[in-house]
Amino acid sequence: MLLSSFLKGDKVIWLIATFLACISCLVVFSCSSSIKNLLTHSFHLLSGFILMLFFSRMHYKYLTNGSIVIFIFSVILLLIILFKPLPNIEGVVDSRRWIKIFGLNFQPSELAKFSLVLLLSRNLSVLSHKSMSFKDHFKYFYLPILIVFALIFKSNGSTALIILTISFIVLFISDFKIKSIFKFYSFNIILVFFSVILLSQFSSNSRVGTWKNRINHYLNGEVNYQVNIAKKAISSGKWNGLGPGKSVQKHVLPQASSDFVFAIIIEEYSIIGGLFILGLYIIFLIRIIAISTRIKLMFPYLLLLGLGILIVFQAFLNIGVSLGILPVTGQTLPLVSRGGSSIWITCVTIGIILNISSKFQKKISYG
Repeated sequence: MLLSSFLKGDKVIWLIATFLACISCLVVFSCSSSIKNLLTHSFHLLSGFILMLFFSRMHYKYLTNGSIVIFIFSVILLLIILFKPLPNIEGVVDSRRWIKIFGLNFQPSELAKFSLVLLLSRNLSVLSHKSMSFKDHFKYFYLPILIVFALIFKSNGSTALIILTISFIVLFISDFKIKSIFKFYSFNIILVFFSVILLSQFSSNSRVGTWKNRINHYLNGEVNYQVNIAKKAISSGKWNGLGPGKSVQKHVLPQASSDFVFAIIIEEYSIIGGLFILGLYIIFLIRIIAISTRIKLMFPYLLLLGLGILIVFQAFLNIGVSLGILPVTGQTLPLVSRGGSSIWITCVTIGIILNISSKFQKKISYG
């Protein structure tokens, strides 16, 4: 009873987050077989859960105007990354994604995804967008999307495309003008097309070559090295699994504890273990939708669905890549993959979701 009163918000979501974190520790330790890596990962999770607890108790209304500050801060970090000098080494690919903050590596694109959902939710709830012209729509809604997209696209194309997708979802569920959305996203498709062409022609160290190889492999039915090893891991797991710590493919699979962690889970804990993980994300989404049906205010409604769908969408992307049904994106599995930035932002996101659920939890049925 004491624990129940201490933990604010939907208890099912708390349980899901705890399950995912525990599984994460097991798999990360298995992949590295290093106490140091496990301690580092445990620190990320522990600090993340402290953030989750803090934001679950901080009223979401403070994010209304706070979203502007967070968005500006994330843009500043992205600009710092953009102008960060590359090592003067021939053949180095432009993968500038991290910045050191207080001695810790941080990926600004993770904060940018989160902050954009906050800002769009705020603007959609505060401004009378239905009576606006396309020019005003562009100023208050489309411009922030374009700024973040442009700053991320060169070094992290998959995250930039996630931003466009999640932004579209937030605009759509807000009853935004469909005609206006269509005009903007038609423009963006053209923008992405020409951006890829320009980067491939004039930037010798861009990641466009990597994207093209990944997409070509996927469209032509070929299997690249990472996906091939991931499929071997899944095939080895079958319905029995090799057992905790007994993965064979973790020794040869790049990013085994992050991008392809789902494949290792199946190898060690069987297809049933993989279905259990998938089920947790599906239940998480169901809880989000259940809570949203009780909310009549626009800001918490959009914030809840936008942030919740962001987590689940990224999880499905990661799982799809491991299963070989999507081209490699480099997206982590939320709360499971190794990585400080992803864990921290995911925990903050879940904390806000928990806080919103706590304000409407009396009306939510657990039956």
